[in-house]
Amino acid sequence: MADGAPSPFMAENQHKGIAPSLRVGDLVQVRSAEEILLTLDERGALDRLPFMPEMLRFCGQRFTVIKRANKACTPSDGTVRQVQNAVHLDDVRCDGSAHGGCEASCLLYWKEEWLKPVHQGRANFAVRDSGNGKAPGVLFGPWNSVDDLLRNTTQTAIAGGSVEKFHCQATAIPEFGKPLPPWDVRQYVRDVKSGNVKLPEMLRGLLAGSARKLRFVFSAKQNMKMLPVMRTPFSSPEFGPGDTVEIRSMEQIEATLDQRGRNRGLSFTPEMKEMCGRRFRVVRRIHKIIDEHTGRMVRLAGGCLILEGAICRGDLHRFCPRMAHLYWRDIWLEGVRARTPATVTQISTVLAPRAATAVSATGITQSGS
Repeated sequence: MADGAPSPFMAENQHKGIAPSLRVGDLVQVRSAEEILLTLDERGALDRLPFMPEMLRFCGQRFTVIKRANKACTPSDGTVRQVQNAVHLDDVRCDGSAHGGCEASCLLYWKEEWLKPVHQGRANFAVRDSGNGKAPGVLFGPWNSVDDLLRNTTQTAIAGGSVEKFHCQATAIPEFGKPLPPWDVRQYVRDVKSGNVKLPEMLRGLLAGSARKLRFVFSAKQNMKMLPVMRTPFSSPEFGPGDTVEIRSMEQIEATLDQRGRNRGLSFTPEMKEMCGRRFRVVRRIHKIIDEHTGRMVRLAGGCLILEGAICRGDLHRFCPRMAHLYWRDIWLEGVRARTPATVTQISTVLAPRAATAVSATGITQSGS
């Protein structure tokens, strides 16, 4: 299959006037591994979007479409790229098991050819007969085993030494995504029609999102100019899975950042400012992620935290649906101590110190004055 050319499956469906159009809320079933492998080219990709070994465990399972993957932002250069015929499912994320244990937990991309819609009273996507002697319902491709997928996840670059570089969906965004200029209003129409964003949310985001981002960048630059060049402060890891934390105020966090708005290399972004003062539960601590720009594994000094529900909503990135986790330093957080319910004795002592109530093994007893 030529680079960038649509797959025969897609071409045939389009020729028949059948355009896959999964929407948010649709129920789908992931095709079998055998079917999916036969859609891939020699690089283990379909329309340049890689199918990764971590995705195999979801084959045969049913999920709900939570977003159409119409676009993807690339943090390395700040651009947004258009993606075609792909969706995101529930909270189905990569576990990094085939990519050096990367802990970024990126939301996975699924080509519509890899899915079977499960709709009552609505036809599934057409399945073609390849005409090459293969069983009906089988797509196309030279891939025959999972080993082919595993071999495609890493490559070794020799530049003054051996350097391992990883290849995954996140690093391949510039390959399968086409540049999408901000003035192309069709992208916002697609976001609303697909169910990714509701119209009122879209209008509010377009008006307020850009203003918030500009204010953050301007204020940050003004504040950072006043800071001397220094090593940013840090705190020892003190939070773990299940802990409840509160994000410190912006003023407190700015005191921990350098002139680039980073703490030991980790950026504090405009999306994170909106969460100051809010409480979240710690999901886990992570120590290594793949750099999307270079493909190299990056070790995070002291690690950082992922918080439940603290994800990038995309309203500052043209409603990018990646829902990437935001990474937090311990020094940006403070612990929330659980309040212990007062005992009957404590309550009664405050209200009536001369007639304190005590709790015995047999029940509540009164003490005389």
